[in-house]
Amino acid sequence: NPSKVSLQEIVETLNRHCSQVNLRRFDESGDSVEASFLVVFKDFDQLAKVKNSLQELNESVRVSFLDNKGFV
Repeated sequence: NPSKVSLQEIVETLNRHCSQVNLRRFDESGDSVEASFLVVFKDFDQLAKVKNSLQELNESVRVSFLDNKGFV
């Protein structure tokens, strides 16, 4: 919900925990915000921290991580 979590809060959270943050897509409607980022982590611990920090912004935040290298 845009009134509960802003793009600014998401970006600030990602910047605290990621080595690199690049916004790829952003959609906002009256009742939802969807954003896709290309992010770089130094290690798995950073991934866990960013997931927890994003969910602490609001309990409705959903997080999905995908490997940008694909499957071999």
